Amino acid sequence: MNRRNCCPSSWLLSVLPACLVLAGCVSPRYETVYAGLARPERVVSPQARLVPVNTNPMPLKDYAACALNEGRNDDALKLYKDALKQCPGDDQARLGLANAYYRMGWYSEACPLASAVIAHGGPFLPAASQLKIEMETASGNYDAARQAADVLAQWAERNGQKYTAIDAWLIASRLCSKHLDDAQGTFFYLNKAKALAGPADLEAAKRIEGCEKELKRTCYWARLYARQF
Repeated sequence: MNRRNCCPSSWLLSVLPACLVLAGCVSPRYETVYAGLARPERVVSPQARLVPVNTNPMPLKDYAACALNEGRNDDALKLYKDALKQCPGDDQARLGLANAYYRMGWYSEACPLASAVIAHGGPFLPAASQLKIEMETASGNYDAARQAADVLAQWAERNGQKYTAIDAWLIASRLCSKHLDDAQGTFFYLNKAKALAGPADLEAAKRIEGCEKELKRTCYWARLYARQF
């Protein structure tokens, strides 16, 4: 009687892992979805929802930012609200909540939050101003967008951020010309940008020239220039 050769060691190696799992000696391996986060609170499975248990507002903001970047706006909304409950004066969480509302299209909720961050005048003012400019422009509130650009330009000048200031002055100039029909405002803001550009500053000159070409190309220049005098 012929018997097939078998290798006990191979058979044992193939069966042993399953036996160990059944016996509870080996736990299933889960990959964390929070790799790279600052101070991750725990390792969770990809199927687990985001339920942080730490009461420190910093981790909550980290988790909220992760949720926002992954497109989970509802999770981000809840986490940013929880962070603000723990620390009502936290402008970073307030700006994050404004961003969450913005991504959901709820501008009426996002704008007051962005305005509050701007009013505090801290390091998150530039991002809040840019968000407010975009939302107000999209909503047709062009003068409110111009005011936000004006505030951003002044803040940037005070803090030595020349190119941010130039860009903000040019945004205000474009809003005055295209949407507000304000000739004086158009040239006032354009000249504010020019005043920041040095004689050898090619980058600043390029940005200002681009704005002027845009005004000329869209026929705003001649009409506004005539109204200025």
